[in-house]
Amino acid sequence: MQGWWPKYLNSPIQVLWWETDEILPLAIGIFFSVAFHSWGPLFAGTAASAVLIKMKKRLPKGFLFNLAYRMYLHRMKGMPNFIIKRFVE
Repeated sequence: MQGWWPKYLNSPIQVLWWETDEILPLAIGIFFSVAFHSWGPLFAGTAASAVLIKMKKRLPKGFLFNLAYRMYLHRMKGMPNFIIKRFVE
């Protein structure tokens, strides 16, 4: 089989030296900047991307995934609600 294979299958995809979740705010900012002919969304996307990179370096691995789970943005299969105090199988 020919083609590119990642070194580790569970590692996130990278675009140049950014991971996809770090470049997403910048890409959204570029999209809205072009759509509305304004520099504001581009600067906001760049700032959001910079803040996200600093957060990822400072906080433990998987923090953003768990934050999305706590904000009900992402549902984990087989996991109970995070508000539950006692779990009985």
